[in-house]
Amino acid sequence: MSARVLGDVRTVWRLAQRARAARAHGDPLGGFRVGPGPPPLELRARLRAYLNAAISEAPLQRFLEQNPLVLVRYLAGGHTRWVIPGLRLGSRFAPDFVIGEQHASRSRWTLVELESPSVRLFTRSGDATRALLHATSRIRGWRDWLHDHSRYAREHLNLAHVGGDAQGVILIGRRARLAPEDVQRQRQLETEHKVAIRTYDWLVDGAPETQTRPHGR
Repeated sequence: MSARVLGDVRTVWRLAQRARAARAHGDPLGGFRVGPGPPPLELRARLRAYLNAAISEAPLQRFLEQNPLVLVRYLAGGHTRWVIPGLRLGSRFAPDFVIGEQHASRSRWTLVELESPSVRLFTRSGDATRALLHATSRIRGWRDWLHDHSRYAREHLNLAHVGGDAQGVILIGRRARLAPEDVQRQRQLETEHKVAIRTYDWLVDGAPETQTRPHGR
């Protein structure tokens, strides 16, 4: 069996598992549900090893798809949480991850964009890098789509209460490559684009880089 066919078989099997889980929970997104509790230390150590070896976001995306608990570790909470990889928003868009939190009777959604851990956030002259600007542009495009198609997203994608004010998170670069003055630039961009900008080290140890929570528009 070729690697491509084997990959397709595994994908179908995973989707079937998720469908069964959804039926069991009475939750249309039950297959993407993530349990409570912090990730074990061994998992965080594996993530750090991936980060130290990665030159692009692709292996990290696969790791996070297989270990979604890492992505919800620092959210405020909620009694139900989902991590949905690669959800299609129409024909043009597919966020790397859509994270949901259920608070009382309302759901809150966060759009996650992954960039390479090897890139810088800012140039030597203090301007945002092309990678960072690309990430902010993508989140803006996803929000615009959700604003224009909120009813479709709620009814057909099962994103209850979602709209163009969805929160946004960009994961990019490493903390060690941030200059002291970059932190203020980071805050300014977060305010300007209403998005949280984090290095991948934040996923490993949770140390604050700025004090903002993922913004809605």
